[in-house]
Amino acid sequence: AEVVALSANKCSCEMTVAEEHTNKNGTLHGGMTSTLVDTVSSIAIMASEQSAVGVTTDLSVSFLRAAKVGERIRIDAECLKAGKTLAFADVTIRRCSDNVVISTGKQTQLLTL
Repeated sequence: AEVVALSANKCSCEMTVAEEHTNKNGTLHGGMTSTLVDTVSSIAIMASEQSAVGVTTDLSVSFLRAAKVGERIRIDAECLKAGKTLAFADVTIRRCSDNVVISTGKQTQLLTL
């Protein structure tokens, strides 16, 4: 995924779904989706006032719709709060072609500063 926007508490990335990102049905694999949620939300947390680095303690992903090979997707993450020890982020993944949400996710991170 390529970072297309980065600001305080926010990170947006885009990528084109390739065959190596898919499951046996030819759609974006749940493991790849989870990796995107974890990675892009971590960047948003690092872009917070805390400039924190940490480890994921909780990750949840809801799979709503599919993205097929060749489709471009956008991953938008926002750090909702970065405290002294924990940070919380929300993620939305959309198809670029129709702006339809295909997945949502949340991450809690233990900050190790």
